[in-house]
Amino acid sequence: MFDRLFQVFTAVQERYLHDPAFATAEARRRHVEWLRTRKKLFEHELRDECDESYLSQAADNLVIEREIIATLPPRVVHEVHNNWAYLAAEVTDPLDPSTVQHDELSTLHWYDRTEQATVDTPAPVGDPADYRGFDPIEEVALPPQMHWTDADKKVALDEAVRIYGIEPGQWFDLEWPPVAHLWDPSHVYQSAFEPCEAHVEDDGDDDCAGCQDSVRDAVEDMAQWKWTTTLRIHEISYDGEGQEFSTPTYVEQGYEVAATQQDPRQILIGPPGQGRYW
Repeated sequence: MFDRLFQVFTAVQERYLHDPAFATAEARRRHVEWLRTRKKLFEHELRDECDESYLSQAADNLVIEREIIATLPPRVVHEVHNNWAYLAAEVTDPLDPSTVQHDELSTLHWYDRTEQATVDTPAPVGDPADYRGFDPIEEVALPPQMHWTDADKKVALDEAVRIYGIEPGQWFDLEWPPVAHLWDPSHVYQSAFEPCEAHVEDDGDDDCAGCQDSVRDAVEDMAQWKWTTTLRIHEISYDGEGQEFSTPTYVEQGYEVAATQQDPRQILIGPPGQGRYW
């Protein structure tokens, strides 16, 4: 005869709990006998509000939820479902986004891609304030390349757990790798004109290279890229056959993973429709 509580408790023990006290089948059976006493109490509580034909299953569900899943260490389900990311973090150092400064090499791949797609060649914007395209600059700016790893995913998952907290039976998931969006293009300004020493009294000379070189492009703040993805929080449960399944209980699109910087003069502007038409 199929014993759902024994099936579920054994599955939880073997996949998540690994408690030496329940290493043998006999030890698990003794614990399941105690779980059945809890089931009888739940049946008594539910009898007035639950159809008799569903009473046993409803009581099983409460035992599984409150006496099996709820007693797990809070992070254990999460770390099992994200096992690969946590293993990768043991042998791979994650990126530190605060130290990333995108240079021209980080956008070189776009030239190859536009050539293959036979669309207009991208070009650096120069000064974002001078951009006059029809589409908003945020929609045609081509994101720099970042080499994200599973170790970085582990860092992002841990931060999500810190922000939202985690309950027994929950696990977090992130679509990976994240996608970059231009958050702040910043701007470029010109430094003030300063005459060279030879032309101080003349307030400068238009034909003097030393005077003219005093006017330079300057960047006050770097352009900001935000890297976002979709965050999902799942909860495990067990069906009538004792098989585990997960249900998403929270979804956040645009969850921010990191922010990186780029010289605004090097923001690469491409043709519209990137990701849709080419």
